[in-house]
Amino acid sequence: MAVSPHAFPPRKRRPSAGAFVSPKLADINLVKSLLSLSQEISSFKPFQCLLKRNSVSAINKSKLLSILFDELIKNPASVFFSPSTLLCFEEMYIVLQRIKTLLEDCSNGSKMWMLMQIQVLSNNFHELTLELSTLLDIFPFKEIELSQDVEELVVLVRKQCGKSKPVVDPGDVFLRREVLTMLDRIEKEIVPDQLKLKKVIEDLGLRDGSSCREEIESLQDEIQNQVDEKSKSDIVSLIGLVRYANCVLFGSSTASKPDHRRQKSTSDLTIPPDFRCPITLELMRDPVVVATGQTYDRESINLWIESGHSTCPKTGQTLIHTNLIPNRALRNLIAMWCREQGIPFETVGNNEKVNSVKGTKAAFEATKMTVSFLVNKLSGSQTMEAANGVVYELRALSKTDSDSRACIAEAGAIPILVRYLGSSVGLEHPNLQVNAVTTILNLSILEANKTRIVETDGALNGVIEVLRSGATWEAKGNAAATIFSLSGIHAYRKGLGRKTRVIKGLLDLAKDGPTSSQKDALVAILNLAGDRETVGRLVEGGVIQMVSGVIDELPEEAVTILEAVTRRGGLAAIAAAFNIIKKLGVILREGSDNARESAAATLVTMCRKGGPEMVAELAMIPGIERIIWEVMGGGTARGRRKAATLLRILRRWAAGLDLDTNNVVDSSNMITMTVDQPLRKSTKKRNPRRNFRSPPSKVLTSSVSAGCSCRETIKNKPDSPPEYSASSSSSLSSSDDSSLPQESFDNLVWSSSKANDDIISDADVKKMDEFLPELELPPIVTKPAKFNDMVKDIKNKTKKFGHSPSGVKLRVNSPKIANRRLAQGHARRSISSNSSSSSSRRSLSESFAVVKSSVNPQRDFKESMVEMIMENNIRASKDLEDLLACYLSLNSDEYHEIIIKVFKQIWFDLIDVR
Repeated sequence: MAVSPHAFPPRKRRPSAGAFVSPKLADINLVKSLLSLSQEISSFKPFQCLLKRNSVSAINKSKLLSILFDELIKNPASVFFSPSTLLCFEEMYIVLQRIKTLLEDCSNGSKMWMLMQIQVLSNNFHELTLELSTLLDIFPFKEIELSQDVEELVVLVRKQCGKSKPVVDPGDVFLRREVLTMLDRIEKEIVPDQLKLKKVIEDLGLRDGSSCREEIESLQDEIQNQVDEKSKSDIVSLIGLVRYANCVLFGSSTASKPDHRRQKSTSDLTIPPDFRCPITLELMRDPVVVATGQTYDRESINLWIESGHSTCPKTGQTLIHTNLIPNRALRNLIAMWCREQGIPFETVGNNEKVNSVKGTKAAFEATKMTVSFLVNKLSGSQTMEAANGVVYELRALSKTDSDSRACIAEAGAIPILVRYLGSSVGLEHPNLQVNAVTTILNLSILEANKTRIVETDGALNGVIEVLRSGATWEAKGNAAATIFSLSGIHAYRKGLGRKTRVIKGLLDLAKDGPTSSQKDALVAILNLAGDRETVGRLVEGGVIQMVSGVIDELPEEAVTILEAVTRRGGLAAIAAAFNIIKKLGVILREGSDNARESAAATLVTMCRKGGPEMVAELAMIPGIERIIWEVMGGGTARGRRKAATLLRILRRWAAGLDLDTNNVVDSSNMITMTVDQPLRKSTKKRNPRRNFRSPPSKVLTSSVSAGCSCRETIKNKPDSPPEYSASSSSSLSSSDDSSLPQESFDNLVWSSSKANDDIISDADVKKMDEFLPELELPPIVTKPAKFNDMVKDIKNKTKKFGHSPSGVKLRVNSPKIANRRLAQGHARRSISSNSSSSSSRRSLSESFAVVKSSVNPQRDFKESMVEMIMENNIRASKDLEDLLACYLSLNSDEYHEIIIKVFKQIWFDLIDVR
C-alpha cells in the first residue's frame, strides 16, 4: 500500500552521506533489517509531478531486492555468512538508507525548490543507483544458496543499475524555464500572464489555496537548509511568486485549519530527561555546554549568567569562564525526536531569522503585486464572507516582514480595515473583527505605520472600541497589544493616557480576561505608566486594586506595574491597599529574579516616601531579614542593590534613627545621617586627591595579628573620634543601594559635608549599571585619624615581613591605604559609640586592616571570619551582622557574593551549635 508523504515528518537538515551507519547486527538479523528497509522504500508512492522516472526506478529496484532478502530469510542454510558477505550487506543497508532519505525529502519538500534543483536531485538518484550496481557486482552468489529465479532476478537488477544514466524529464526542464522567466518579468514590474501562471502551478501539483500555503511553509523551512545567501534569496523570491499565485488563482481564503502535525504541543508529550533544560525543565531548542560540562538551553543559561550568577546551576561549581559552546550533537538528536513526535522544533528567533533574509527585487515586486491585488479586491468586496477571506490574507502577509507591512500601508489598506472594527461587525462576524484588528497590530510594528494608524480617521477609535466591546477575548487582547505598540512613541503615549476609555478598557481586560489577554493588557498599562500624568488616571481607574487581584497569577508583570506607579506618584494609593506589602514580601521570597527585583525596588520606594509606618509594616513580615539576605545573595544585580538598600532602611528603623529619606537611599556610599555632636573640622590642608587602583586579585580581610583577619577601624578615646576616608573610586563601587549599613558597626552615625553633587540618584544608577561590572574598583578602606604612635609601631613591624614568601603579601597600614581620601576632598567622620559598648565590640575595633593576596578567597575569608569570631567571642546576632558589614565594606563588589556565602555557612553552623 502506498504511504502518504505526511507519514514521514519533514527533515530540517539533510544528513550527509557519511552520517549513515549500518546496524551492528550479524547474519540473519542483518538480513531481516535489510528486508524491512527495502519494504519501507517499496511502500512509497511514486512522484506525480517532478522526478517521476527517478522515483519509479528507485522504488522498483527496492521491491526486487526485497525478494532477495526474503529468500535468504526463508532458506535454513543461510544462517551464517562470511565476513565479506556481511560487509556487502552492511554497505547495501547504507545505500538503501540514503535512497529512503532522498525519497522522503522529495516527498515532503518544496515542489518549487525541487524544480530549481532538478538536475542536482537527478544526479543524486543516479549516484545511488551506481553504488547499488557496484555492490551487486561483488555479491557472493557462490557462497549463498539461491533459487535460480531469485539469482536471475538479482542479475537483472545488476544490469539495470549498470546501464542507468542521469535522467531529467524534458517537461521538468521546460517548467523550470517558465518559472525563471516569470521571476525575471516580475522583477521588471511586469505582471505575469494568468494562464501561464495557472499552468505552472497546476503542473507542480498545487491545486488549491491549501496546497499553496503548505508550499509556502515548505519553502520557509527550506531556507534553514541553505548556507549561501543567494539560495536563501532565491527561495524568498519563490515564496513571493507562490503567494501571488495563491491570491490571484485561488482567491482569498479563511483561516486554514491548524496542521496538528506541525503544531503539536510539547505539553502533551513526555520529554526525555536529557532533552530538558535543567533550569526550566522545558525542551531545549538551542543546547549549549558551559565550563563545567553541563548542558543548558542558551536562553536560560544566558539569563542565569546575566543575573549575576557565577556558578553552574546544576553542580554549584564556579564557572571559570562564561563561554557557551553549542552542543550540536544533542541538538540534532532533539530535532530528530521532534520530527518523530510531529512537533515544531525551530524557535521564534529562528523564524525571525528566516524573515530577515535579504530579499530580491523580484520578491519585493511580487509582494507589491499581491498587496495591490488584495486591497483592490477588499475595496470591491460585496459580502462580509469575501471580505473576511481577503483580510485574513492581509493578516498573514503582514506577519512576514517589514516590506510587506510597508506595502500594505502604502496601498491604503488601513482606512479599509477600519470598517471592520465596529461592534456591529463583531457581533455578526467575530472572525472578521479579529482578523482586522490583528492586521492593524501587525502593521503597527513598523515605526512609519504607527503614524499612519494614528492619523487615519477612525483607526484609533476603532481599536479602542474593540478593546472595550470586542466580540472575543482574542480581539480585545490584540487591541490591547496594538495600544502597547502605539504607545512606544512618547507623544502617542501621552495622548492614549488621556483617554478614559483606554484606561478603563485595559484595566477591565487585565482583571477579567484569560491569561494571554491579561498579559497584553498589563504590558500596555506598564507602557502607559511611563508618563506621570497617566499614572494619576490609572490610580483613579483602580490599577492598584487590579494589580492586587492578579498579583498571584502574574506576579512579574503586576509587580513591575506597582514599581512604575510607585515611582510616579501612586504611593498613597498603594499604601492604602490592603495587604499589598505582605504580597510583595511573598514575591520577594518566592518570585522569579525579575519579580524579586521589582518587588525590592517597589518596597524601597514605598519605605523612602511612606515613612516609619510603611517600614514598620514591612518589618512585621516574619523572616523578612532572611528573605532580603537571600535576594542579596542571588538574583539580578539591581535586585541585590535594592535588597541592600531595603535592609539598611530596616536597620535604621530598628535602631530608632531618622530614615533621612532624601539622602540615605539615594546616595551610594556617601550616606548622610544625623550626628550626636558637631563634626570636627581639620585645620590641616588636605593632600590633592590621588587615584589608586588595587589589583583585582587582592582580597582585603580583617585580622587581629599579621596573619589573620581584622576590622578596618581602631577604636580611640571618646574625645578623639576617628576620621574615615575613602578613595574617590570607591564611591562608584555600587549604586544607590549597594552598600551595607556602615553605622551598625558600633552604633556610629555618619555625616556627609558634601552637597547634592555627591549624591548618586537612582536615575543615574540605571545608567551606571551596564558599566559597573567592567570596573576594577579598589576596596573601601578607612584610616583612623589620631593614632600616629601606633602607626609608627605598625610600620616598624611591617619591615620584618619584607622578605616574606610570595604566597601571602601583608601590607599593614600601607601608604596606599593611609593616604586615601574621599573624592574632591570629601571627608567622612564618625563619632565612636558610647562607653557602654561591649568588650567584644571593643576588641573588634582594636584590630587593623591587612591586604592579602589570595588564591582561594572563599577559604581565606572563612578562616579569617572564624578566627575573628573565636578570638573575640562573637555570638550575638548584632555583632555577627556588624562583622559581615565590615567585610563587605572593606572589599570590592567582586567578592561580595563569596563573603555572603561564607557568612551564611558560618551563621548556620553557629545556630546548629546553639
